Amino acid sequence: RLREDVERMTRHDLKSPLTAVLTLPQLLRRDGNLSERQNDMLSLMQHAGYRMLNMINQSLDLYRMERGVYELTPQSVDILPILDNIAGELRGVIEASDLALDVVVRGRPRQDGDAFAVRGEEMLLYTMLSNLIKNALEASPPGQRVAVTLADGRTLDVAVHNAGAVPAAVRQRFFAKFATAGKKDGTGLGAYGAKLIAETHGAKIAMATSEQKGTTVTVSFPKPRTPASAGGSGSIKAKMPPAAGRG
Repeated sequence: RLREDVERMTRHDLKSPLTAVLTLPQLLRRDGNLSERQNDMLSLMQHAGYRMLNMINQSLDLYRMERGVYELTPQSVDILPILDNIAGELRGVIEASDLALDVVVRGRPRQDGDAFAVRGEEMLLYTMLSNLIKNALEASPPGQRVAVTLADGRTLDVAVHNAGAVPAAVRQRFFAKFATAGKKDGTGLGAYGAKLIAETHGAKIAMATSEQKGTTVTVSFPKPRTPASAGGSGSIKAKMPPAAGRG
């Protein structure tokens, strides 16, 4: 009970400094005389602030997921615009270690007009994928490539791969709460939160790692059913929205 009270107070207190993060970019834009790159950086700053605000608000949702009482409100969500936003948010991490983030859609490099939709809640999917990609970037050796592969088979699979191997000390408890090793500021909550969100969406999550092949975390979403298949006839097909660009 004490832990829950502290977490509740922390959520409240974190919102106060966020006010400056969200309002200062607007004030700077009013002053004008900004370059296009500066405007882009202000947009990223503001977007990150809103993301943090949403994450604070969602912490209560994760608490409900732990207890199995969260009520999911799913809709069709295209994964690709989410990946674009995550790449922008993690640009500093990518550039600092000379990394590259590749996206592969149905067996080939991503192209304009691609879409890959799953059933879920966009903000929760953003949080889950952001955790997995950030972990992969931080665990990747400098100069390597991190790949997000979207595959459409019996399930809709989202796999995040990096060339590093998970330390042996945490392999058996990779998705356990507070499991971490070798990360200076690691909390051990990223993979745990991703597991909660995946399972709340009816998806399965798994990790495979070795020194030779690196590490891959795969989230396998069930395919949405067409009205015909839901009635017991016809094949199961994914409901895909109109083709979307890169967002």
